[in-house]
Amino acid sequence: MNYKEQNVLLQQRGAAVHRNLLLALITSIIIILCALIGSNIAASSHSKAAQNASTKYYTSIEIEKGDTLWSIAETYITPEYPNTQAYVEEIKEINNLGDDNIHSGQYLMIPYFSSENK
Repeated sequence: MNYKEQNVLLQQRGAAVHRNLLLALITSIIIILCALIGSNIAASSHSKAAQNASTKYYTSIEIEKGDTLWSIAETYITPEYPNTQAYVEEIKEINNLGDDNIHSGQYLMIPYFSSENK
């Protein structure tokens, strides 16, 4: 192999090393940017969750003529409950009710969620 051929090989190797270093640098920058963007998104969603955090409260209501657990549930249910059935079951549990029977003049503890501190 003569001098020119060796020089061409050295230039090709140098160019390959340069390309590999450039590729590694670009890849590192992309990874860092993705990590920063991901952490910002996570912090933003955590902040929104903290702003929307609700606390469970309880209130006492007097049962009026014609009220049912289901009508009360439809009035007081909040979005934290998956459905009306789950809310009725919680009302029954809190008030130690074995069935759905309630009577006018009776008081019930009703759970609800609110983001306001009370």
